[in-house]
Amino acid sequence: KKVAHQKIDKNHWLLNTKNKQTVIVTYRVYANELNVRGVFSDDSLVFINPTACFFYPKGHLNKSVTLKFTKSKSWHLSLSKHLRNKSYNFADFDELFDTPILAAQNLKQHHFKIGSCKYTVAIWGKHCGDEKNIIRDLQKIIRKEVKVFKHNPCKEYLFQILFINGLFGGLEHCFSSTNIFDGSRLRNKKDYQRFLSLLAHEHFHLWNVKRIRP
Repeated sequence: KKVAHQKIDKNHWLLNTKNKQTVIVTYRVYANELNVRGVFSDDSLVFINPTACFFYPKGHLNKSVTLKFTKSKSWHLSLSKHLRNKSYNFADFDELFDTPILAAQNLKQHHFKIGSCKYTVAIWGKHCGDEKNIIRDLQKIIRKEVKVFKHNPCKEYLFQILFINGLFGGLEHCFSSTNIFDGSRLRNKKDYQRFLSLLAHEHFHLWNVKRIRP
């Protein structure tokens, strides 16, 4: 049975939940914004920055959240959480909103460990680089940055890398980062260094911004 509801401003809806213990909200999302802050979906890629996609009940950001996906078996998910009983469980909405979601068919994933932290590098899109060299250089960056701060606050960390022609951007999160770069430019030394600088910059925020604040 539908409940009475109304849109009270740009991003708030009021629902009449009187005598209702459970309410199911369904809605459509504009998913044609391919950048680190938006939501994008087509037949080859889905990227979700949760702050641009999910509702939360006002005054209840501290409530736990369970997230479930319906997807084809040929698609792979990449996010900084582990599947538990066919769902992803978050301590609160803040944790959910700080966990970008990447899903695609042709998703390559590399795994390695540095110190006590397990790293995953999820790569999507065409590029002209050498992934072995990318991983080698990324490991050098990680070791250098951990040495600067003398500790690593993570047990696991995820790099999401999307190679998309003509685009550039990055965004840090508590246990991951999303990085977008033009994969056709990796053969150029200067552009490759810019790509590595992007990865280094976002990973540096693991400490500065995400955990060290004024």
